[in-house]
Amino acid sequence: MTVSIRIGAAALAMLAAGLVSACGANAPATTEAPAAQAAPPALPSSPEPQPLPLDAPSPLPVNEERFACPGGATMVIRFQAMPDLAAVTVGGAAYQLPIAVSGSGYRYTDGAVELTGKGDEARLKRPGTAELVCTRAAVDPPAP
Repeated sequence: MTVSIRIGAAALAMLAAGLVSACGANAPATTEAPAAQAAPPALPSSPEPQPLPLDAPSPLPVNEERFACPGGATMVIRFQAMPDLAAVTVGGAAYQLPIAVSGSGYRYTDGAVELTGKGDEARLKRPGTAELVCTRAAVDPPAP
């Protein structure tokens, strides 16, 4: 029994040595790290959405609201998506304001001009002028 174990151990050692040398014979000897896998191809980038001109039709639904302001002025706000903008016209002036964080209601600002609103009220702040507070204008029902 002792003889068979020694033969088995010797045979096992020879087999292991043969496998190690066989594996190393075909593999090139190198000390370099394996090459990194190529990065997956980049997805095509889409251009940044651009604001629509104030009088342009939108490819997405636009919600247009009219507000009556002091002195008989009318403020028209076109809310559009992608990008989220409010196009505001009042008293011959026009503004395109990007959406901003609001605690309640809506808020659009470009840093200088700010439009806020909630319910039937809209407020427009512009440099050098008093805040304009307007009320949603009544809309006539469609004719039957």
